[in-house]
Order: sequence, then structure tokens, then C-alpha cells
Amino acid sequence: NASFVDRAPADVVQKERDSLADLQSQLATVEAALETLRSMT
Repeated sequence: NASFVDRAPADVVQKERDSLADLQSQLATVEAALETLRSMT
């Protein structure tokens, strides 16, 4: 949300960006595990 980024303190924005990157990494891991499970059937 551009409005949030414009108004929030830089450290808060960075914390949210770090959180997003971590969640995206977790999602990729889960998707890879799911693909592995799907290939077993």
C-alpha cells in the first residue's frame, strides 16, 4: 500500500518488508513440499 509506505517510519516499513520476504520464503518451501507430495501419488 503506497499510502502506508509514504506515511510510516522507515524502520516499520523495513520490518514489514522483511516479514513479507520471510513469508514468501516459507510459501515457496510449502509449495515445494506440496509438489513433492503430489508427485508421490
